[in-house]
Amino acid sequence: MPQSFAGVYLHLIFSTKNRECSIRTEWAPRLYEYIGGILRDRKCQLLAAGGVEDHVHLLVSLSREITLSSLVRDIKSVSSHWVHQNMTGSQEFAWQQGYAVFSVSQSALVHVKKRTSVAPLGLDVYFRLVTRGCRPWLLSAGPLGLGNGCEALIAD
Repeated sequence: MPQSFAGVYLHLIFSTKNRECSIRTEWAPRLYEYIGGILRDRKCQLLAAGGVEDHVHLLVSLSREITLSSLVRDIKSVSSHWVHQNMTGSQEFAWQQGYAVFSVSQSALVHVKKRTSVAPLGLDVYFRLVTRGCRPWLLSAGPLGLGNGCEALIAD
């Protein structure tokens, strides 16, 4: 019997409408759990989640049975409805249109997962390093694992 396998890992980022600080720290973990359920319902898997008050970072294993755009649409729509129904004072909550997505190689998966969930440098600093060509998970010198010229990017 023929079988299909897909190992598609994505780092997905999207923000709240107008980048408003509307994701409350007291319910953000529940939001991430709920998003994990949305993904499971679509045969995907949430590997890590994190973020701040105005945007989220999700590390996702994408199913071969759904398109990326459909998945993002569903995550935003269903989670927004959940926030409205379950979080007092959040009736104005909304996600901004659009998203950013980056593929993640299997060799970098552990490191991106670690940074998405717990980011000692901060998620924004970590992804600024990555988008400028640094690979913080491979850096070895210094207390934060920096030392190849990338430390200057932290202050940007």
